[in-house]
Amino acid sequence: MTNVVRTLAAAALLAAVACGDTPAAPRATSAVRAMPVGSLGDVSARMVAARGETVYATASGVTGRDLQLVFEHPGSGDHAFWRVGAGGVTSTGSYGVVPTTWSIVGAGDVSGDGIDDIYWQNAPTNSLVAWRLDANDALSASVPLASYAPAPWKVVAVADFDRNGSADLLWRNATSGDLVLWRMNGAALSSSAAVGSVPTAWQVAAIGDLDGDGTPDVFWQNTTTGARVAWRMAAGGIAIASTIDLGVVPTSWSIAAVGDYDDDGHADIFWQQPATGVLVVWRMNGATYLGTIAPGSPPAPWLLKAVRRAGGNGPGTVQVTVQSLVATGPSGTPVPADLSAVRGPLVATVTVNPAGTQVDSVRMEIGGTHTKCAALNVVGAAVQTTCTLQTSEFDATTGVPLALNGPGVLQFRAYYHPLGSFVGQVVTASQQAVTLANVSGVYAKVTNTPSAAQASVNAAGQTTGPQGVLWRAGSVRVTLLPVSYGTPAPTAPFVVTLQDANGAVAQRPAAQDAGAPTYSATFPGATAGAYDGTPGPAAATLDGYTSPNAGAPPTSPTGQLQAGTFVVVTSPAGPAGTTVLDAVGRVASLVANGVTTANVLGAPIYVDDQAPQPAAQFGTAGIPASNFAFTGSAYVGFVNATFAFATQLTPMFAVVPSNAGLGLTPVNGDFGGVDRTSTLFYAGSSTNAGVLTSGTPVTTGVQLAPNGSNTGYNLAVALFDALGNVRVQRVGGAVTLGASGTAATVTLPVSFGTDFLAPTVLQTAGFTTNTATSGAGPSVYQYAGTDETGFGINPILVTLSRTARITSATSPVGGQADVSSSDPATAGPTGTYCAVSVDFSGVPTFANTPGGVCQAIPTIGTVVIPAGLNGQYQIVAQARDQSGNLSAPLARTLVVDTKSPVFGGLAIPQVMMGGAPVPFFAAASDNLELGSASGAIGYGATPYALQYPDLVLGTPFDGAFVASSNPFQITVPSFIRSLAVYLAPALQSSPVVASVFTGFVSDVAGGVTSLSVPLPSANIPGTPATFVSLDPATNLETFALAPVGAAAPTISGGAAPATPTFVDLKVTWTGAKGVYLSPFQRVEIWVRTGTAPNGQSLHRLVGVLPGAVVTDGASDRSYTSTLRVAVGSPYVTAPSGGSRAYDFLAVGVSAAGDAIVSGYVTVTVVP
Repeated sequence: MTNVVRTLAAAALLAAVACGDTPAAPRATSAVRAMPVGSLGDVSARMVAARGETVYATASGVTGRDLQLVFEHPGSGDHAFWRVGAGGVTSTGSYGVVPTTWSIVGAGDVSGDGIDDIYWQNAPTNSLVAWRLDANDALSASVPLASYAPAPWKVVAVADFDRNGSADLLWRNATSGDLVLWRMNGAALSSSAAVGSVPTAWQVAAIGDLDGDGTPDVFWQNTTTGARVAWRMAAGGIAIASTIDLGVVPTSWSIAAVGDYDDDGHADIFWQQPATGVLVVWRMNGATYLGTIAPGSPPAPWLLKAVRRAGGNGPGTVQVTVQSLVATGPSGTPVPADLSAVRGPLVATVTVNPAGTQVDSVRMEIGGTHTKCAALNVVGAAVQTTCTLQTSEFDATTGVPLALNGPGVLQFRAYYHPLGSFVGQVVTASQQAVTLANVSGVYAKVTNTPSAAQASVNAAGQTTGPQGVLWRAGSVRVTLLPVSYGTPAPTAPFVVTLQDANGAVAQRPAAQDAGAPTYSATFPGATAGAYDGTPGPAAATLDGYTSPNAGAPPTSPTGQLQAGTFVVVTSPAGPAGTTVLDAVGRVASLVANGVTTANVLGAPIYVDDQAPQPAAQFGTAGIPASNFAFTGSAYVGFVNATFAFATQLTPMFAVVPSNAGLGLTPVNGDFGGVDRTSTLFYAGSSTNAGVLTSGTPVTTGVQLAPNGSNTGYNLAVALFDALGNVRVQRVGGAVTLGASGTAATVTLPVSFGTDFLAPTVLQTAGFTTNTATSGAGPSVYQYAGTDETGFGINPILVTLSRTARITSATSPVGGQADVSSSDPATAGPTGTYCAVSVDFSGVPTFANTPGGVCQAIPTIGTVVIPAGLNGQYQIVAQARDQSGNLSAPLARTLVVDTKSPVFGGLAIPQVMMGGAPVPFFAAASDNLELGSASGAIGYGATPYALQYPDLVLGTPFDGAFVASSNPFQITVPSFIRSLAVYLAPALQSSPVVASVFTGFVSDVAGGVTSLSVPLPSANIPGTPATFVSLDPATNLETFALAPVGAAAPTISGGAAPATPTFVDLKVTWTGAKGVYLSPFQRVEIWVRTGTAPNGQSLHRLVGVLPGAVVTDGASDRSYTSTLRVAVGSPYVTAPSGGSRAYDFLAVGVSAAGDAIVSGYVTVTVVP
């Protein structure tokens, strides 16, 4: 024998493992596996072959792959083989002499060609070699295995555990009993896994697929006791699925190998007595022993070492191995089948091994009844599947069984074709003797003519509640068909009773159907409110009947009938009741009231001929008062186009049908039958619910014609269950349920009209424009609604939001606290606050809604903004009429700020040049927001202070309040450094230098705060000039302001047609004739607007006069210019009533910033 030996010491093997080259040495680490105590006992009698059974052929005559039995002579090293086919030895041969240091350890496929090769192991090196054999069983190559383990490990089995097409190696430690599986890829080691540890008294005897699941099983024998067991291995060969007891055999016998000797598709067990050489085979069907045969025996000391698949004659035989047979016990639970008395369904669990073919289907059959198993198109590895055969099946038209009682053969036929061929073949892969013992009886079929709704429900099974699989409505028909399996079937006359948990529901005799072997009884039924059983079962119908306890178990733990309606059949032949069969011939029996009866349909039927529960209330909170007013005897009102009847008037049902006091629910609404599935509303002029619901259903108000009467329509509802049962009711405000909850009396009916036109809303009090106010009193807004059908009882809906100042990142100047939006007295969180309610006087309650949207709330039409509650209010009012229509919104914005700003400080420039812009810097803050700032220059003891244009800091009504904590600039656009007063011709007062600056800040509501600072004269350069001089060219003789026309003019804002709307103010200044030059850069008109903190009069600039007209008169030269002043000119407005006087001042300003004033001229303004 040739071989490439790779000797590896244990340390070297472990080092190789560490490097990742080779899996770990076969050292098992799992717990010791206990071997079972045998239950079969001594089976020595099986070691004697039955006479005439030395050759056994398959029933179909189809031959699979031949086997080869390989023998070894331990003394000489000689090796021979027997070829076995169709259950007999067909030829013999020799593999020659091999040194006795080499021994056969098993057979398996090393090359993946489907032909088993012979594996050898050397002692003492433990090296391994596989002989590759060809289709003629001749040696084609010697393949060394690169990896092997040191002693005391030995290969004890060779088989393809992981089903990858390559044989794997099972190693065992002879000292410890540990087992390790090496998964191989051809001759290369792929991975290893520990299998377990078994005491060394147990030896691995052989390997083979006993149960036909495609995974090799491990056969064990105890060298001391003679006990033999097999491990059924799970897929992969590591886990043990179960253990099979093979019995106890004297220790003089050894399991030599496992293989399909008789070619029936099942592995058989080869036994040999080493002392005598005697060889016998146990024929097996899975774990079932079929018999013993003697193929012949070699002389001692020849030993059978391996059984291998030989080459040359195609694929093996398809195997169908029966794993278990299960029947249905008396209680309906699965039990092991008694093949001597089979009745009803027989469930087989089988393993299908295609053995190199494609299995298309497997059929299980007994006599004329058969079934197809679930496994189809099986290729490659074996698969497990189940087959269910109804042994009691019969022809539903004639009642003739497909198989009569008595002895029969249970067999499995495999339909297959060779790979690459489409020629179908069949093999009877398994056979067992059985005896059928089905019970004759009457098949009871329950039918009715379903409504479309019922047909839809039953087509998919009940899906709308916890009910049964099949419901019936209307009339129920019971058809009886006698069925005999060999013993006599019950005979007519038959009486059919429908019985539930409370006893007999209805009873009818069954009459024979014309020209048929069947008998029928019909139980009338139709939709009704409640079942009335008072006429007695013989006259009762199913009107209004619902099977009790639907979906519950048929019986309670105490044996009482619980669920469904049961068919009871009686005939004179059986006074205790006639045996009832189901559709596949099973006895439909039940344990009820402690007695097992065979005349009760085991699978209950469910009847629902009862209308759904009546509604106990309409609307989740009753009839909605927003649309319907209670008159004392009815509810009347209006609906609009979008009014949704099912939503606004949702039917509510009693949680317990007979007692609405336990609570209401919008769901369920049936009496234990099929759930209520739809609710339809109907409207019309009739007051009868049946007449109303015969029309077209309505979902929203737009489907109805407009009218102006709140009693124009009456309303009813139809409640449907999934079987089409319907209940109709008037919709009303009071519903009284009967004692059982199956009937209802509706009073206070609902009538209504339609109104599709929106109402209008008017404001009757309060600010009619967006307004900012600093007033300390409350602000009252009042609204009224009007509608063409009457405004009804509905409120004015108001959406009211309040926005406070956004809190500053830094403390406001002056330390003034931000406004709180929840409490005017304390600081609070920022954001938008929504009014969530108003009290009877209109005062709102606010809730913080950061980033939210305010919702409309009902009011009586009055909204009061409390005094001193600062902030910006957005008020949106809408009228809602009784039908739900909304008017267009009317919006107002109100800013309330009762706190004046805080002036933090002023800074004056170091140099203030006359005639040039001069900036002043200020700091101020407000509890809401600053609106504007301005500055005024006062001049010594004069009565004049000139106030300059406003700097805008914030605006109201924009919804965003900005804190002003940073300094801002107030600019005097052209600084007047001195001011003199014109007294008389050629006479003026001495010029007075600017002496004080007053800053003014106002908030967005008009609250004003001022701060005055003196102006150091050192900061004002230059010497003030006078306008009266000795130089004729510059000497100002006169400077006068006068109105054109009346000396005391009156103008109008337009409300007084006879009064002019403007006045022209003329300024004239004179000097020496022919030589006088005007000293003014500009001449301005100012109007008196108020009083400065120091008592000086404040003036605002109305306008600058245009260029003057120069005229030389008889004695002087004059300059004249006119400015038109009207209502609407800066700072000039008309009063709403009465009159108002405005005082105007003329100011002539030189280029150096010196000025002289003249005036006043008073102008009266009327509306």
